[in-house]
Amino acid sequence: MNMTTIYPFESPGGWHLIGRTPLWMLDQRREQPVFLAPGDSLTFQRVDRKTYDRIAREVEAGTLDWSSLVKA
Repeated sequence: MNMTTIYPFESPGGWHLIGRTPLWMLDQRREQPVFLAPGDSLTFQRVDRKTYDRIAREVEAGTLDWSSLVKA
């Protein structure tokens, strides 16, 4: 099983879940509303609960610097 998926919101599914993210995969408030596109690469990074909650608050408020998440 060398495939995975990212659910854009909480929902039932058949995949083995490895974690969750405070990021919104779709946010129409942003200039580029879709965070990931076909062919993009990503790395999963473990964060502690305090960091997760901080990121979640920033996403909710629309103040997260999304560019800080992208490596050129």
